[in-house]
Amino acid sequence: MKTVLVTGDVMVDHHLYEGQRLNASATDQPGVRAIRQHGGAMGVFSLIKEILAQARSSEKAAEKPVPGSDWSVTFGLTKPSEGAIPCGHHSLAVWKPFALEGPIEGPKDQRKVWQADLLMGYGHDNDDPDDGAKACPSHIPEVISPPPGPADVLVLDDGGFVFRQRGQRQCWFLPPREAASPRWIVLKMSGPVCQGDLWAELRPYSDRLIVIVSANDLRRECVRMSKGLSWERTVEELRCALRTTPLLRDLESVPCHLLVTFSADGALWLDNTGGQQKATLVFDAGGSENGWARQFKGKAFGYLSCLVATIVRSIIRDGEKLRLEVAISAGLSAMRDLAQFGHGEVCKGSPTGFPAKRLAGVILRGDSGFAVSRVPWADHEWERCASDPENPGGKNPWQIVVASQAPFGKDQTPSLVGLATQVVLYGEQAIKALPHARFGKLLTADRLEIEALRTIEGLMRCYQAEEKPKKPLSIGVFGPPGAGKSFGVQQISDGVFGKDAWLEFNLSQFKDVEDLIGAFHHVRDMVLSGTTPVVFWDEFDSREYQWLQYLLAPMQDGRFQEGQISHFIGKCVFIFAGATSFAYAEFGPPKPDEKGFDAEVWKDYCLKKGPDFSSRLDAYYDVLGPNQRTTWPENDRTQKRQPDPRDVCTPLRRALLIRALLKEPKDLVLDFDAELLQALLETGEYQHGARSVEKIVSGLKPLRDGQPIRRSALLPPGQLAMHIKDLNAFLAILQRHILYRQPQTIEAVAKAVHETWRQLSQEEGWKMQPNYDMPYDDLGEVEQEENRAAARRIPDILALAGLKIERSDEKHVEGLMEQLTHHLRRLAEAEHEGWMAHRKKNGWRYDEKRDDIKKQHNALVEYSKLSEKDQKKDQNSVLHFPDMLRRAGFRIVWA
Repeated sequence: MKTVLVTGDVMVDHHLYEGQRLNASATDQPGVRAIRQHGGAMGVFSLIKEILAQARSSEKAAEKPVPGSDWSVTFGLTKPSEGAIPCGHHSLAVWKPFALEGPIEGPKDQRKVWQADLLMGYGHDNDDPDDGAKACPSHIPEVISPPPGPADVLVLDDGGFVFRQRGQRQCWFLPPREAASPRWIVLKMSGPVCQGDLWAELRPYSDRLIVIVSANDLRRECVRMSKGLSWERTVEELRCALRTTPLLRDLESVPCHLLVTFSADGALWLDNTGGQQKATLVFDAGGSENGWARQFKGKAFGYLSCLVATIVRSIIRDGEKLRLEVAISAGLSAMRDLAQFGHGEVCKGSPTGFPAKRLAGVILRGDSGFAVSRVPWADHEWERCASDPENPGGKNPWQIVVASQAPFGKDQTPSLVGLATQVVLYGEQAIKALPHARFGKLLTADRLEIEALRTIEGLMRCYQAEEKPKKPLSIGVFGPPGAGKSFGVQQISDGVFGKDAWLEFNLSQFKDVEDLIGAFHHVRDMVLSGTTPVVFWDEFDSREYQWLQYLLAPMQDGRFQEGQISHFIGKCVFIFAGATSFAYAEFGPPKPDEKGFDAEVWKDYCLKKGPDFSSRLDAYYDVLGPNQRTTWPENDRTQKRQPDPRDVCTPLRRALLIRALLKEPKDLVLDFDAELLQALLETGEYQHGARSVEKIVSGLKPLRDGQPIRRSALLPPGQLAMHIKDLNAFLAILQRHILYRQPQTIEAVAKAVHETWRQLSQEEGWKMQPNYDMPYDDLGEVEQEENRAAARRIPDILALAGLKIERSDEKHVEGLMEQLTHHLRRLAEAEHEGWMAHRKKNGWRYDEKRDDIKKQHNALVEYSKLSEKDQKKDQNSVLHFPDMLRRAGFRIVWA
C-alpha cells in the first residue's frame, strides 16, 4: 500500500460557538459550546484521511476500483494535549450564526451557518518563569514511536512556528537526496515566506517539490501586487514580484511546481518541468480576487489546507501525469464551500468543528465553474505582451480575452470579431470562461475598462465605510460624445449607495454661480436626510472651464461659499463628466511639452484652475463606447485624430451593447442575419456612439422572443446615414457573401461537401447510409438539399472564429488550420446545431434508433450529449471546410 506522510506545525484550535442562554434559568436555550481540535498539520492530515475514507466507500458502492483506495495516510509527529492552557500554538475564535448568503440551490431564507465573528489570534507564549504572565510553553513536536517508514508523498505544513527551525530537523522526514522516495514533497508555506532552515534544506529536492503559498503572504513581503483589479494585472504583478524581489526569487525557480492562491477565486500554477516555465491560471472568470468572500459577513480559516489536500488527491489519482489545473479547481471549490457554509448549518445539530467530512465530499466531486487559461511566463512568451498597459507608446495591453482567440504563443493579435459574433448570438455564455465583470446592467470584457470600474467601485466602498469624511470623493469621467459616460458609474453607484442616491446636474445649463450654489444646497439637503448622494456633474468643462474655480473648494475642503457664509456639504460623491476631452490625459489644452502648445491658451487654462482641478480628482474613467479609440498621431493635437490600433476590443464592446439593447433572455440563441451582424460589428464608426447603435438596434428587436432578426428591419439608407459614418462600407459588408450565396455557387459547394464526406467514409472505414453513398448528381432532392444547407452555413460557422470567405484560387491564409483547431469545439457545435435545425425544420425528431423513412435520428441531441464518434464527424466537417471551398473556387481568410 502506498502512503502519504504528513508532518508540520500542529495547532490546537479553540472554537467557541455563541449561545443564547443569557441567564442561569434559561435552560431551554442553547448555551455556549466549546470545541478543541487539532489544526495546522493535523488538520491537513484529517482532511486527507477523510478523502481516502470516502474514496474507499465509493469503491464499495460502485463495486470497482477507485483511485486512492490503495493509499493510506500517516501523521508522523506526537500531538499536543487539547486540554492544556492556551499558549503559543493554540488559536482561538468565536463563531456565531450568520444568515446564509451567496448562491445556493433551494430556499435559504431563515437558514444560518456557523461562521467566525472574532478571530482572537494565538495564545500567550512565554517560557520565562520570572514573567508574571503564566502560560504553558509551546508544544515541541516529536517523531512518533515507532517512526514512520518511507512515504510516497511527504506533506510539510510549515505554519511559521517552530517546525521550520533546524532543531526540528528530525521531524521533516527528508530522505537522503539520492533516495527515490518520496516521489513528491508538498510544502504548504506560510509567512514569512522563504525563510527558516527548512526552506534552505528543501532546495536540493527541487525536482520533486510542490510549493503552495497564498498571495496575501507574498504581499506581506512589501511587493507591489494589487488585489482584484483584473486577472491579467494580477499575473503581471506576481511575475514582477517573483523576479525582482530578492527574497522571492527562489520561490519562482526552486520548486518543481509553484501554486499561488488568490483567496478562493483563483490560483496560478507555475510548472518548472520540461526545461521551460509554463504558467496556468485557474480563475473565476466573472469575479475577482476576494470577490467571493466579500459577500459573507463571517470568516473561516483552513483554506490553504483544502488546496493541499486536493493536490495530494491529484497525485494519488494521476500519478506522474499531474493535472494540477483540475486539482486547483476542486480545491478552490472546497475553499468557497468553507467560506460560504463555515462550520455547517446552525439548525443541524451541535457544531462539530472543522468540516473535514463535508469538504472531502466537495473535493472528490471536483465540480466547479472555474476557467483555465495558459498565460505567458517565459521570457520569449512575455516579450509578446505589454507589461505596462498604461504606457501610451507601448504595445497592445495583454488581455486573456484577446489571446484566447488564437493558439497560444502566436505573434499576431487576433481579431475579436469572431468572439463578438458569438456574444450576440449566444449571449453571456460566450464569454463565461473569459475574464469579464458585471456592474449592475453593464457587462464588460475589456481589461482596461474592468480595471477602471473596479478601481472606482473599490473607492466608493471604502468611502461608504468612512463615518465622517472631510471632503467628497471626486471622480472624473471622460470620453467622446455618445460613449455613455454616465452609464457605468451609475451602475456602480446604484450597487454601492442605492438607486435613490443618484443626482444629476448639467453645468452647461447653469446661468451663473447662484445656480451652482443652489445645486450645492440640494446636495447638502440630501446629506442631512441621511443619504450619501452621488452627484453627476455633466459638462463640467463647459463655457471654457469657467466652473472649475468654483468646484475646487467643495472638492478640497468639502465646503462651498454663499456670500460670507461657508457651508459644509457633508458625505457625498462627485462625478465630473467632460464634454471636450476624449480621455483624462487629453484634458485641457496642449501642455508645455506637447506639440501644439500655445502659451496664452495655457496661461488662461491655469488661471481658470484647470491643473488644480485635475490634482483634486481621486480617480478617473476613460469611457470608450462602441467606437474604436482615437488618438492624435505622435501626440500632436494639430493633426487629425486617428484610430488607435491598440484598441482591439471594439467589436466585443459593440457585441455586448447590441445584445443588451435587444433585451432578449440571456440564454436564448438568436437567429440573426449573418451579414447584418457582421456589418454592425465591423463598420468603421457610429456617428453618435452608443446613441446611434441604440437607434439602429431598436428597429431590429423582434416582437416576440426567438423571432429572427433580418436586414429587412433596418432603417432606410437615408436614416442609416445619420448614424453610420461610412454607409457605403456598411452596405458592402451586407453584400459580402452575395456571390457565395448564389444558387450555382451553393450547388458547387454542396457537391464538394458531399464528395468530401464520401471520401472520408472510405478513408476512415465507416459506412454512409445507402441513400447517401452515391455521386452527388444521383442523390435524391432531399439528400441534395441537406448538402446545400451544409454549404449555406459554412460562412456563418467560420464567422465564429473571425474568418470569412472570398472568391480566390489562391491558398488559404497562413495559420488557418491552427485557427480552426483552436476553435474546433465551438465550430463543431455550431455545425451540429445547424444540422439539427435543418432536420427539425423538415420534420425530423429524436429517437434512440435511426430510421430515415420515419424521419427519426439518434443524433438529434445537444452536441455535448453526442457520442465521441458523432462529435468527431462534426469536427471532421469543420476541418475539411478549406478542402470543400477550394473545390468551388473559394478560400478562407481573416475577417
